[in-house]
Amino acid sequence: MIAIENVGRFSEVNSIGHIDILKMDVQGWEVEVLEGAKHMIADQRIRFVLAEVAFRKCDSDMQYFEDQNSFLKTRGYWLCGLYDQFRWGPAKQFVGFANALYALR
Repeated sequence: MIAIENVGRFSEVNSIGHIDILKMDVQGWEVEVLEGAKHMIADQRIRFVLAEVAFRKCDSDMQYFEDQNSFLKTRGYWLCGLYDQFRWGPAKQFVGFANALYALR
């Protein structure tokens, strides 16, 4: 497991030039992981990002979708889809969280 703020440094030390898919499930720290990879993101060396997101800001143990979406969108990533949705409510009408896949455009 890589420390949250060290994705870029880990890649540099281990001569990893690019990452095909950065998969995260770090319980609400996804934007911090992305911040740690900001140089790789700026250089377009991460092709896909897959991360668990919540759709209610009050779910503090998960990354809020809008914060992550804004971060990635302004850096050239497009949302490709939402997978493994957790639905809740009497008729399962609400989406609580899901895995969001982004691709570098």
